[in-house]
Amino acid sequence: MKQLDSLVRQTSQLVEPQTQVAEAIQEQAPVAAGRPAAPQTAEQTREANPPATAQGENQPAQPADNTTPPGASPAGQAPPAAAEPSQNAATAAAAQPAESRMSNEPSRAKAEPAEAESVLDLQRQQQLLAEAATNFVLETAQQFGPDSEPTRKATQLAEESIKAQQAANAGRLHEAGQAANRASKVAEEIMQAHKEQKQENTERDAFLEQAERMANLQQSQAAKMEQASASEANRQQALKNTQQALAQQTQALSKQLSETSRKLETDPVSLKKESQQADRTRQKTESAGQAMEKTVESLQEENLAQAAEQAKQAAQALQDAARQAQQASRQKVKESPVPEKVGNQVTDAAQQLREAQKQLEQTPEFKNQSDQSMAQ
Repeated sequence: MKQLDSLVRQTSQLVEPQTQVAEAIQEQAPVAAGRPAAPQTAEQTREANPPATAQGENQPAQPADNTTPPGASPAGQAPPAAAEPSQNAATAAAAQPAESRMSNEPSRAKAEPAEAESVLDLQRQQQLLAEAATNFVLETAQQFGPDSEPTRKATQLAEESIKAQQAANAGRLHEAGQAANRASKVAEEIMQAHKEQKQENTERDAFLEQAERMANLQQSQAAKMEQASASEANRQQALKNTQQALAQQTQALSKQLSETSRKLETDPVSLKKESQQADRTRQKTESAGQAMEKTVESLQEENLAQAAEQAKQAAQALQDAARQAQQASRQKVKESPVPEKVGNQVTDAAQQLREAQKQLEQTPEFKNQSDQSMAQ
């Protein structure tokens, strides 16, 4: 069934990004474990603000608990919300200049939530740029030919833009900035080569304008990524955002697999094996989704060692689901004798019939007839 094959394919596509997240968290775990001094500095400056100092021995533990929620709460809310980043991005833009002028820790702590939201903005912007670069390759191939030099350079641009996206999603903001910078330089090379070949500049050149736009946007993005990479909190926030997004995709996939399994189970044309396959895949994706949610919680608690282990478990569950589905596909000796399109129509009709039967059973007339039959 095409729907099941599509869901299995989507499951397979989640394996690589989840594996990258697990590896990135593992890389950051030793760094986070060796930085006890940074939170203490913030605590000491915060302790200077309240007038009461009699309970100084208990104060260090209290700010330590309060430092986690401000940076953690946006991670759980930011990925599903589409309207919030624009508002928070404006807040971040207003907060960054103030932070550069004022170096005291309290002002920096207040600016952290806005910076965390701006990290999500950067990730989304780079994703859009990667998609635009991919479309640029197709348009260039149509205009100049698939084997032309402009198409080759456009492909190089897209590759660097995609690398920047992947690095940003894995919390490697410095690498993302470098890749974005390389993408900008490739776009500039495309512009220069096109200008040299073009004799007259009297007419509007859409290709040149698009290359210039890509160069400017990627250059700006590279600077923002590089600036954000200086903060460990930003790097961890990027991982939280990506893990939360993957968890949401996995949960949605599990629901679709559950619906597909239920539909195939009631299928009248012998699709029981496919139903079982969908259910097995669902179980694995549910396990992966639960491990992803635990990963986000551990990241919020700054327990990177545990988060890395949970992220690995999620990646393994997705990999197992994809492998089982592929093995089941190879083991199918013969297809159903009923054409797939006809089989789908029969399945839909059978499902509708069952739903109509359930609705009929809820009507008073049906209940009265049923009671009379039982009385006789």
